[in-house]
Amino acid sequence: MSRSPQAVRASITDRLNRHATDHGQNIALVRRRFVIARFLTRVFDTDPDGWILKGGIGMMVRLPQARYSKDIDLLTATDLADSVDELRHTVRDHHLDHFRFEVGPATELSHDKGVTVTVTASLGGKTYDSFSLDVVGARRTLVGEIERRPIPRMVDTDDFPPETNVPLYPLADQIADKICALYEVHGASGAASGRFRYLVDLLLISMFLPIDLTSTVDGVERERRVRALRALPATVVSPGPAWATQWAKAARNSPLTADLHDFERAGYGRPLLRPHPRLAPILSADSTVESSA
Repeated sequence: MSRSPQAVRASITDRLNRHATDHGQNIALVRRRFVIARFLTRVFDTDPDGWILKGGIGMMVRLPQARYSKDIDLLTATDLADSVDELRHTVRDHHLDHFRFEVGPATELSHDKGVTVTVTASLGGKTYDSFSLDVVGARRTLVGEIERRPIPRMVDTDDFPPETNVPLYPLADQIADKICALYEVHGASGAASGRFRYLVDLLLISMFLPIDLTSTVDGVERERRVRALRALPATVVSPGPAWATQWAKAARNSPLTADLHDFERAGYGRPLLRPHPRLAPILSADSTVESSA
């Protein structure tokens, strides 16, 4: 006989609290990760091919040790308005487990990139958590291959069916996005990028995931043109002066080893990636790079 939603809420909260304690993790982030996993399972159980998972959550599916994102990024190939409405009905009406999800009104993102909504998760008749969801349309054909991977299961419980597999934004396109974002300047003053976590992700990718050089080089060059970047460096170097002092905090709050926390000692002030050279060929093979001499 199935348990009441109230009993399930008490049980899963206890399990997540113990998981956070055992792994030295923040309980709020553990709860968020679990709720997002249940939301995505509901979405992709209903429509396995209608969405592609992007962003930090997609990175976490590939590499559970990667930085944790509090929000979801989904790519849709259909009309944005129709997609959000469909998503709203899917998570509200598809009762896969005891959670109930409500998708709020859509707000447009800047530069017509897509829309953002707030998703509220309820369990046992009370709000359990809420998070932001960005839905973006396909701006162009993807360069790399979409791959499917299972959402990591945090706790074993009969109250919730297993998480599903999800289609992930291609790694080649993800690397291209992150590399070009590092060297994109902003505003009239040409302010350098402050996306320290992007470099964390790139280093983790270079250490733990196979990289297809051909498709990734193609992706970087195309993304460079889309962002109207004049050129990229021939190797990964500091995007700006702030990195020498601000990198350490981002590195310490990541799975990167201690030898990569100090910018100069790790070789970041000079050609980067001496400890992890697998990303360097991506830039050196690109057709439009600056000389590193």
